[in-house]
Amino acid sequence: MPKANPTTAALTTLAVAPTVALAQAPEPIDVLCIGPERARVCADSSFAFATGDPHTTFRNAVLDPSNFGSGGIVERSIVLSETDAFTADVLAGVDVVVITQFETGDELLPCEVALLRDFVEQGGGLFAWGNRVPTTVMDVLGVGEATACMARGFAFEAVGHPVIDGPFGIAAGGVSPIFACVIDGLPAGATTLVTSMGEPMAAAIELGAGRTVVMADDEWAVTMPACPAASRWQASTRTFGLNAFADIAPAEGFVYVDPGIPCAACPADLDGDGDLTIFDFLAFQNLFDAMDPAADFDGDGAFTIFDFLAFQNAFDAGCE
Repeated sequence: MPKANPTTAALTTLAVAPTVALAQAPEPIDVLCIGPERARVCADSSFAFATGDPHTTFRNAVLDPSNFGSGGIVERSIVLSETDAFTADVLAGVDVVVITQFETGDELLPCEVALLRDFVEQGGGLFAWGNRVPTTVMDVLGVGEATACMARGFAFEAVGHPVIDGPFGIAAGGVSPIFACVIDGLPAGATTLVTSMGEPMAAAIELGAGRTVVMADDEWAVTMPACPAASRWQASTRTFGLNAFADIAPAEGFVYVDPGIPCAACPADLDGDGDLTIFDFLAFQNLFDAMDPAADFDGDGAFTIFDFLAFQNAFDAGCE
């Protein structure tokens, strides 16, 4: 029997060997957090989620690859970044926005409200928590303001909802009293996740293609006793927080499309010359007549007299 040509044999083997594709790592979940310039500061501690000391343990749990990462409970890792202003450019490439307690007197600009609402409606996620955060995001999500703030315990509800019963387990039981608020009204279709004295403290809200969670308390996510904030971080609140991130994150491939809503530190400077003059009024009138989204100053999606009033207020507030 003639001997096989080793070179030919090798080539034949290579020709029929199955092709093995290298598995690509799943896209990370890009989470954009409110930064230290606007986040609440108490006793020199910033409540900014991405960098502040009070959220260290929660943040570490989110960044732990055994929770979020290749081979973890959720295969996609989480990447955190910060911003002190929400613009379309800043939201590009983002999957989830985190809003924690703002400094007293700060609030979302009308254009930021419009952008965040559009971001969620397109499919982005929003996780907002803090005693008075429902008031901060009320025009984004259609919730009532934070109210009845006092020492109160709370309990997890809605067993079966993925934020309560999700990949990280079941958030169950009660939490001992802390200073917290409740939400004065929820939009139709919202799911109450946490109650206190029979009133909603946290809720899941679907808005367009996106999912959101809002919670009227800080301490559930805090481990460092910053200022008078007492920690209520425990197994059940950890489960709640991790499940929330897993649930509201959009599927891989989500891309936020710029809706054409300009947003600047001085929103009334519509002609962009750095000064507030009669020409800004004329620019607003032209935008309003054209039903341009930039003229929707109150962020409600309609063009009404209230947009004129909101523009007047922004103009009167001036530019820093």
